[in-house]
Amino acid sequence: PNPAPTVGHGLNAAPQLIISKSRNPNGDDGGAWYVNHTYNYDNWFRLNLTNAGQSIAASGGGTTVDPTSSVFSTYFIAGSNCNNNNYVAYCWSEVPGFSKFGSYNGSGVSGNTVTTGFKPRYLLIKRTDSTGNWWIWDTERGNNKFLYADASSGGNANDAIVGSYPINATATGFSIDNTADLNTTGATYIYAAFA
Repeated sequence: PNPAPTVGHGLNAAPQLIISKSRNPNGDDGGAWYVNHTYNYDNWFRLNLTNAGQSIAASGGGTTVDPTSSVFSTYFIAGSNCNNNNYVAYCWSEVPGFSKFGSYNGSGVSGNTVTTGFKPRYLLIKRTDSTGNWWIWDTERGNNKFLYADASSGGNANDAIVGSYPINATATGFSIDNTADLNTTGATYIYAAFA
């Protein structure tokens, strides 16, 4: 169906990260957390799964419409817009010096840097073009400790997949030393950063 229905978000700026979920999951939706990111609004992800991004249009979800300063569009992927379900949506727009939503390309070389314009205290990172965890990192717990949004287990300094000190906050962003999971050559990653 075209066009997709719209929902007001109250931000007075176009959201760059939208996470939505049915409050009464049944049938197709199974309680999935749907994610749209400014990197490519035609891509959809599930925060509770490791799947690569998928095209909304190619998945039969209708024509994607970029969010505006007043509304965002829902789409017709099974489970993201079921009749008679109530949904909650968390929407974020960039606030200079506090939040940044973007993407970076993996270099395969330790020290790959990403500029956010501030020193991040919290990061959410996901590979877009292949399966991979939703990595959650924060300065409070330390550089080599992670949580995964898609799993009940969390990373720590002893996990082989985490490695040693893979992320370092800088005054203007972050650098990635991990080359296997967060910095694969040629891979594309999306992130949400908060000061």
